Amino acid sequence: MSYIQHEVDEFTAQAQAHKLQFNEGKCKELRIGFSFCPTQFDSILINNNPVDVVDYAKILGLTVSNNLKWNKHVDEVIKKARMRLYFLSQLKKSNVATKELLQFYTTCIWPVMEYASPVFHNSLTQYLSDDLESIQKRAIKIIFPGITYNEALNITNVQKLKTRRQELTNKLFQEIVSNDSHRRHCILPSRNFSNFDLLRNKHGFNVHFQTQRYKNSFIILYIIHLKCEL
Repeated sequence: MSYIQHEVDEFTAQAQAHKLQFNEGKCKELRIGFSFCPTQFDSILINNNPVDVVDYAKILGLTVSNNLKWNKHVDEVIKKARMRLYFLSQLKKSNVATKELLQFYTTCIWPVMEYASPVFHNSLTQYLSDDLESIQKRAIKIIFPGITYNEALNITNVQKLKTRRQELTNKLFQEIVSNDSHRRHCILPSRNFSNFDLLRNKHGFNVHFQTQRYKNSFIILYIIHLKCEL
């Protein structure tokens, strides 16, 4: 029996002890790996029935793929945002005031595209970032026909999505670093306390990475590039 199967069996037994029943048909297995020839594993069983293996899964609103790329998540976000763009265009056709159109965009469409953005912002490829930006360009064109995208941004003080994501990510990182009681503070690497270490490493953390993927992760990338106030 595999280790993961043993853990699943124990978890299932605990659930049954509390009179909870798992529906194996609604349980999915997401195997994260990066090899072109992935290792084959035995199926995980719940109630003696195999759990379906999926290529991606939605977790707290984020679509996580088995290769940890964000193409599927961005596709889902764009699909959802486009549905709301339809309502924006209908409001425009109904001669709703420009101020209200902009308010609809910033309250009903913008949040969809920046939801949980610190998780994926640093890992987005340029073309995925451009795909997200195209939604805002479409919205701005609906609200302000006849002027350029940059002109409309200057008039409204609306930021480009990439800039907005960067600011949100900066803010979250600073909150994690400065607040010891923050729920994510515990995942920070250990601190450097010697004067010699601080001279070499101004951010004050011990950082070690072996892969580019780990280097581009939220916490590690910010520790490398930002100067934290100790």
